[in-house]
Amino acid sequence: MPDFRITLSDAAVARLQLILAEYNVRHGTDLDLPAWVVLHLRELAVRRELTQAGEAIEQQSRVDVAAALSAEKERLMGLV
Repeated sequence: MPDFRITLSDAAVARLQLILAEYNVRHGTDLDLPAWVVLHLRELAVRRELTQAGEAIEQQSRVDVAAALSAEKERLMGLV
């Protein structure tokens, strides 16, 4: 696995620590800064595929809802 080294200014680290603290509270985690950076880089790596999957799921959901509503309409129409 490749190993990367990054250099951040003290000001950048201080700002990121604030964001990290908020993230840890919101998500109930206890990540340190390097682990948090790696997590977010990994999320960036899969973002396109995750977005595409979400869009496909939403489209299928719309199709399923339309079919269910159509079936329910037919059922109800059969009652009257």
